[in-house]
Amino acid sequence: MTHEAYEQFQSSREIAREPDAPPLTDSEVAEIGRVAFTPSEPKRSDILFVFGASSGNWEMAARLYREKYAPLVLVSGRTGRDYYATRRPNAHRICDELVSYGVPRELILIEDRAGNTLENVRFGVGVLQKAKIEPSSVLFFCKSHHSGRARRTLERWLPYVMLACATYDEVYDGVQVREADWWLNAVSRNRVYGEYLRIQRYSARGDIATL
Repeated sequence: MTHEAYEQFQSSREIAREPDAPPLTDSEVAEIGRVAFTPSEPKRSDILFVFGASSGNWEMAARLYREKYAPLVLVSGRTGRDYYATRRPNAHRICDELVSYGVPRELILIEDRAGNTLENVRFGVGVLQKAKIEPSSVLFFCKSHHSGRARRTLERWLPYVMLACATYDEVYDGVQVREADWWLNAVSRNRVYGEYLRIQRYSARGDIATL
């Protein structure tokens, strides 16, 4: 039943997570990569915004805190494979991981309702407002192939905030999705192409910053 609920959640997506990418020319590869990826260039910021995921390099996120890139951490996200197995929001699990890697729990803000990137940002902004925190700079942490959409969503809803990015390369079915060679394998190619389609759709609709 848990697996079925998760699969139903995946099938309800507006754009499939791994749509079949068509044959791509070199110029299309360059353009899709430019749109989907944001360079990982962490800078000292007022808050570290961690986008939730079913899996992730949470030790890297904690290291950003330990190296004083930000004095506060906001973790956002509810759904994912683990959520459908345990009904425990991803943000709480990730919080525990960060604490295990040395981040003080009292310095972690949690947003645990979001089911997608748009909600990550909108609900995350609500958490900051409730805590009366008005950051002038945000360092966001997410999968590398998700960074283009994450950045544009933050730009749309926090338009006057300076943004910096730190990313990790996720692995699916044994394939690492990397900016350097994502187009060489069907798994990574489809993942990145799906992100490109979402950015186009959500940008045209006004949910995220325009291309």
